[in-house]
Amino acid sequence: MVGNKAAAEFVLRNHNRQFIGDDFLNLDGATISEVEARTLREGFLFAQRKGYTKIMVEGDSKLVIQSVLDRDATSWNLVPIIEHIKWTTTNFDCIDWKHIFREANFVADAFAR
Repeated sequence: MVGNKAAAEFVLRNHNRQFIGDDFLNLDGATISEVEARTLREGFLFAQRKGYTKIMVEGDSKLVIQSVLDRDATSWNLVPIIEHIKWTTTNFDCIDWKHIFREANFVADAFAR
């Protein structure tokens, strides 16, 4: 987030960590948590359109990951996005969730800048 402008990107890679695809989101006025949740949702939808059924999610928002997994309370403004993510996850056979620190998420952060 730069000033009040929010930008985010998701990056899809295969099991060999080779680049498959990505997308950039411009979400002016959104909170950081909203940006993280919307980016996760768009990543799932992209993977679904590409026909993937087994995925690993690496995200740097522990709050969003914990909310999707029902391990943390979801703030009111994220409820519709989190519920849509949960519904979308039912279309996958296997999802491996991994929280990574923002510093380790340099690929998506570099693209978003």
